[in-house]
Amino acid sequence: MHTRVFVDDRGVTRFAPFEPTELQGPGATMPTTTLFDSRPPGAVQEWHNALVPMLVITLRGRMEVEIEGGATQEFGPGDVRLAEDTTGAGHRTRVLGDEPWHFAVLMLEPPPGGA
Repeated sequence: MHTRVFVDDRGVTRFAPFEPTELQGPGATMPTTTLFDSRPPGAVQEWHNALVPMLVITLRGRMEVEIEGGATQEFGPGDVRLAEDTTGAGHRTRVLGDEPWHFAVLMLEPPPGGA
């Protein structure tokens, strides 16, 4: 599953599917920083925004993202989230189940010379 978390033109945080091919071609973004991390079972990160556009890839465990209005989406191993909600109300995350959530983050930036 590939899910985009973004802020629409009215300033509302939304979920939408995306295809990885959308990140290719002229003007595409590219990873500048990659990190690997984990969170313990039951961990909650209260409302926050993405620092920069980033891909968050679940490697192991399960987690849930909640956006304004209460909509939620679960992510498991192999799922990719494109977090683009650098403004607006942001999102909240929770680790589900009884095992840690292991993930990779690829922070994105436009190619040199702009998009």
